[in-house]
Amino acid sequence: LLKIVSTRSQSRRRNMADAATIEAAVTAAIAAMMPALQQATAPTAPTAPAQPTQPVFALSLATAFAGLIDYSTKSGAEVYTANTAALETTFSIEAPNVATFLYELKIRAHQAKWNSPSIFHIPTGVAPNQTTKDLLTQYGQITIDECTTHTRTYLMESTRATQDSHQLYVCLNKTFDANSKTLLTQDESTYLYQNRYDGIAYLKLILTKVAADSRATAAAIRSKLARLNEHIVNECKEDIVAFNGYVKEQREDSDH
Repeated sequence: LLKIVSTRSQSRRRNMADAATIEAAVTAAIAAMMPALQQATAPTAPTAPAQPTQPVFALSLATAFAGLIDYSTKSGAEVYTANTAALETTFSIEAPNVATFLYELKIRAHQAKWNSPSIFHIPTGVAPNQTTKDLLTQYGQITIDECTTHTRTYLMESTRATQDSHQLYVCLNKTFDANSKTLLTQDESTYLYQNRYDGIAYLKLILTKVAADSRATAAAIRSKLARLNEHIVNECKEDIVAFNGYVKEQREDSDH
């Protein structure tokens, strides 16, 4: 009986020791967790409101882009569509209105950011006397070879100027009538370089053909005016009203 009692006493002591050990472990665990619990339950400092993004000032969609335009984005695709749209007026090489054409093209150049930096600035002459001229205002003083020599320094590169030149080509190609495009394709090697279209060379070719056509027209008109005395006798049969109408018609043609 005494042995049984002794055994039970030892068992109770072991249980009490185990309980004390467990309690100590739990207490230590709780103490270790307290800093984290206190931090988690501490009031959170208010977050400062996000500052609104400042808008980028631009006069057109294209001018908001610096550097390359990513055509895979919605805004990039919109820039391409806007920049390559035909000009307001449909033009013809055979009946040119150069002043109106260049006026509308200058407006598009500003909207499309083709002039910042300008793709129309062409180096001319030979060093040390080389100068830069503007194709939109000094096209008569720039050769097509000078245009292609300059554009081929960047045409095969991945640059904004390359994108701008291609946009210019597409815009011009949409702007001129079918007969004009047929005439221009006869000199395609001038503005197509390694499967890339050169808008600057295309523009110079257009202006060259317009100038040649204008000179031919002017020469024809001068020839007719020089033979007015023959015309009034042979064609108008000395009809002054008909003769005056003919002269007026030639003058109007010369103004164009």
